Amino acid sequence: MHEIIITVGPSSISHEIIHQLRKSGAHDYRINLSHSNPKSLQLYSDALSSAGVSYSIDTQGAQLRISKIVGSDQFCKGDQLKIFSDESISNYSGFALNHAEFFQQAHPGDILKVDFDGLTLRLDHIDKLESVASCTVLRSGPLTLNRAVDIQGKPMHLDCLTKFDKQAISKYCNKGIKSIYLSFAKSYNDIQICQQLIDEACTDKTIKPRLIAKIESRQGILNLREIANSVDGILIDRGDLSREISISRIPLATKAILDVCLKLKTPCFVATNILDSMMSNQLPSRAEISDLFNLFSSGVSGIVLAAEVAIGKHPVESVQVVTHMSKIYQADLDQTLPFLPGSDLFSKLNGPLGSWL
Repeated sequence: MHEIIITVGPSSISHEIIHQLRKSGAHDYRINLSHSNPKSLQLYSDALSSAGVSYSIDTQGAQLRISKIVGSDQFCKGDQLKIFSDESISNYSGFALNHAEFFQQAHPGDILKVDFDGLTLRLDHIDKLESVASCTVLRSGPLTLNRAVDIQGKPMHLDCLTKFDKQAISKYCNKGIKSIYLSFAKSYNDIQICQQLIDEACTDKTIKPRLIAKIESRQGILNLREIANSVDGILIDRGDLSREISISRIPLATKAILDVCLKLKTPCFVATNILDSMMSNQLPSRAEISDLFNLFSSGVSGIVLAAEVAIGKHPVESVQVVTHMSKIYQADLDQTLPFLPGSDLFSKLNGPLGSWL
């Protein structure tokens, strides 16, 4: 059976929904630190523990994100705003970033893009000592907490763990967490840094979590073999990977990563837009069903449902669809599909899913 990894959020954190998710086939329950703070992390940890399931931590990792918004969250072309460090105390109108290294690497004239098609900014001036940058808005758009920020055409060299990541790993490693997902893993050195922190935090080595490296950058692909050889699993994030690789090449990149993992016998999971239509619709699309079957055929060890379960309208049904398609694939592989009674396949599908699938 393929592993089903889910991200918990407002749609799935109640005791009843967690129970239904487990019954439907969810295996690993991730708390995404990129959309958390110390208070919400504690609340989610307590909720999952009280429901009797082990949970995991997904780090913020080496990606620039908006960590604080001061003043307006809507900007028009020509507006001025400030960018400042997450740790600075500021009354500027603008936003803070979670990686202070940005201010040492950015330069006037750099173009910043918030999320995929959001706010676009030009850096006009940077005070590296104070970690403050002045910007002009080139494309109107909103500011939203936790959204990713990229410098157009320029890679950033960021620490593999943020301060919040380190605090969370140090605090929760001894609580029996199942996995730590290292976001934007780029090299073996990143793995060593994270592994050392895990070793230091785990006084009880019998409950040491597995380390899953997330491949979501070109650098991660280039160093894939040494990364995959040093972790318990690889997670391909097709969404963030498409920031650096054109969408038309994401299937090629996914296949290449899977092929390496299969040769090394390293478990490999795939995330992003698995059941995107089920964010609002009761039924998956035909293309999503085909995508799932093709991923299973390619040798994935499991599937990751993120937004579908965290904030979607049908979290339980989304897990049921993945479980169902995993059964279909396995039965076809074993050549037993024609002999399976319908009740075995459809008994755990809610509502109209049974007739649709």
